[in-house]
Parts: sequence; structure tokens; C-alpha cells
Amino acid sequence: TATTTETAIFSVRNRREFAGRVNSREFIPIHLRAAIETANRLMQVRVYVNPTVVGSQSWTYLDQSNSAIEISTSAVTLTTSTGRKVESGPVPSGSPLLMDLRDFDLRTEPGDVIVVTVQTPPSGMSTAVTTVSLSGLEE
Repeated sequence: TATTTETAIFSVRNRREFAGRVNSREFIPIHLRAAIETANRLMQVRVYVNPTVVGSQSWTYLDQSNSAIEISTSAVTLTTSTGRKVESGPVPSGSPLLMDLRDFDLRTEPGDVIVVTVQTPPSGMSTAVTTVSLSGLEE
């Protein structure tokens, strides 16, 4: 759920170890899709690479045997002045966003973390149910 406070929806981490070895794979985010399920709302979507976060994250393997990626849906607070930031324009309800992240040349090395956040404007649109997904390639 998006609120007037920037909220971390999920995080993606490229593991340092994979298949019992030091991981040398990069994760390349390709597309970010976002939509608002609540009528008459707007939201802003942001993608951060290696931000400083406050709070602990609980990591889950995406596919332990076949992928070096872990995900977390833990609520964390960002220190937004850190990390690389990619930002969308306003996303209105009824008009899903598809961001081509290849335009930003986002590559993550082992140990790097991507955090996706959403936020609604403060003017009377306090919350919105959202759907956000990220697709990428491991090389």
C-alpha cells in the first residue's frame, strides 16, 4: 500500500555466494511495472541501488538452486540521500507504468541491493493499493 510517506515495497539482493561458490553474476534490472488499484489516486515510484536502510530485512531466495537473487518485503526506512536513485513521473490510477530500466544502466554486483519504493502525494490521497513488479536478467 502506498502512503504519503515513502514506503519500501520490496528489495532485491544479488547474493555474495551462489551454489556454494563466490557469486560472480550481475543482476540487470530490465523492467519495472507499477499500477494503482485504488481509483482516483496518484503515486510516485522510485528505485534505489544500495541505499542506506534503517530496520532489518528478512531475505528469501527467489530460487535457491537456479538464481543468485534474494527478495525481501520487510518494511524498512530509507536514508534517501544515499544510493543511486531512479524516479518515475506521477503514475495515475488506470494508467499502469512500464519503466525500461535498461535506459539507466543499472547493474548490480554481488552484495548490491535494489529497493523499490512508492509514495502518494500529500494532498488528500492518503493511501492507494498498488501492484509493483521488477523483471531482470542474471549474467
